[in-house]
Amino acid sequence: MPLHPSASPWHPPSSSFNRANGDRRAYDSTAAILARHGVASLRLDLRGHGESTNRGRFVPFASGMDTLLQGTAADITAGLHWLARRPGIDPARLGVVGASYSGEFAIIAAQSGTTARSYAFLSPGSLSSESIRWLDARSTRWLFVASRQERTQATRDVIAEVLGSSRQADIWLWEPQSHATLLFDAVPELSTLLAAWLAARLSTL
Repeated sequence: MPLHPSASPWHPPSSSFNRANGDRRAYDSTAAILARHGVASLRLDLRGHGESTNRGRFVPFASGMDTLLQGTAADITAGLHWLARRPGIDPARLGVVGASYSGEFAIIAAQSGTTARSYAFLSPGSLSSESIRWLDARSTRWLFVASRQERTQATRDVIAEVLGSSRQADIWLWEPQSHATLLFDAVPELSTLLAAWLAARLSTL
């Protein structure tokens, strides 16, 4: 699985994980904006996507695709451990951005012991009730971003649950119909707002 960091020695780092049938390139502009906010970033192609293991083979909702994703949480763990060991990186200030399906896998990795300081999720349609409760039990706020017109019922259900029950989430709902990292194109200011949110959360202990 190739790792593609933005080569920057800033102290607070973030890791960004792709949506289903997406790849790390969706974060290119956001990574540049993060750098201007003093945040290093690592963008990963998770297995079945982009240039990673089983490259580009994942097709959402197709039969047998779940087997391609087995081990995704371990990949996220490996990426965060790699980032935490980089020179100049403060491992106490790791942030995670998950898009669509990768949000739930980031929490699975966290529950196995690889936690980050801050979490931001773009249209996390697979985010479970247990993961929402786990996030709410943390001492810092987490970010939930979605379209008000999400196409899948699963994502709409997660939106309703976060709105109805979360005590810790910062919630950004946007009008354009879009999903996950595609929101960066639909909402041009989103990358800047996300970078500022991460920088603020990662700059304090």
